[in-house]
Amino acid sequence: MGGCRRLFPVMFEMMYQSCMPLFTRALDTWWDDPAVTVAVLKFWMEIAENKDGRISFDAAFPGGMLLFKEMAASITAYGRHLLAQGPVAEGRDAYKLRYKGIGVCLASVALALTGQYVAFGAFTLYGDTTVDEVVSLLTLLARALSRYIRVWCV
Repeated sequence: MGGCRRLFPVMFEMMYQSCMPLFTRALDTWWDDPAVTVAVLKFWMEIAENKDGRISFDAAFPGGMLLFKEMAASITAYGRHLLAQGPVAEGRDAYKLRYKGIGVCLASVALALTGQYVAFGAFTLYGDTTVDEVVSLLTLLARALSRYIRVWCV
């Protein structure tokens, strides 16, 4: 357990600048391929879950905020594409194409909100709208789900 706490900041430092933007670009490019989207979104969900308190950064380092911003950017890229689309076409697997990804997005943000590694008040303090944007987007996706379900059930 102690090893995870020491290694997570090191892994984050290695991945932050070079690798994390690739996840957002992957979701922006292959938003309609569940094999890609679910894998990337589950990666974010695993990262967001603060198992055994592994995510702990030095108090002077805003790692939790940076981590949340990267996750939010990926979720926002994916969610915007979904909102631009209508309901899933008849005969296609709506769970695989829409519901699973939206569920993982909701779970990821819920885990980040309860993970105790992000000072969410600092976003407001610095005028950063990331939290507001991702919560608004997830609200729109949840409302869209109910619209899709009505279409599907009728």
